Amino acid sequence: MTNTKKVVFAKLFSKPANTNLSKTRKLKLSVVDEIESNFDWLEQAYSEASYYANDRFDEILDEISEFQSNLSFEVDNVVVNGSARSLDEAGSTMLELIEKLETAAEELGVDPSELLNTYEDAKRMAEVAQETYDDFVEKYKEVVKESSNGLATFLSKQNKKK
Repeated sequence: MTNTKKVVFAKLFSKPANTNLSKTRKLKLSVVDEIESNFDWLEQAYSEASYYANDRFDEILDEISEFQSNLSFEVDNVVVNGSARSLDEAGSTMLELIEKLETAAEELGVDPSELLNTYEDAKRMAEVAQETYDDFVEKYKEVVKESSNGLATFLSKQNKKK
């Protein structure tokens, strides 16, 4: 053997192979594989969060604001200008008038519905007017309360985690 061959063989076979290097390369390759396999998930989550944070939630807030404004206008209009707010008074006034009609009809010996075509409807509505008015007021209070609560469920859950 020539001197060069002896030196090369000696260097190649005299020491055991560096297994740390191959383990490091395997470790690095497994991390790369994990990153590549998780990238789609990260990209999808990032894309969705970015879209909502920078665009869509602003659009939704505008839609909610517009919707609430329209509803507020309707609710305010019915409560301030609507006839429903005077149902309790209209009902009690009608009950008094129905009672007078019934007394007069009895004196005449006729059925009150013979004197007034809308007698049955007027009496029925007047009898439940106060209850219906109370339901109206309770629902109005519920609408006002709900409109001030908003959509806080996600954030309240997030704050509990901290």
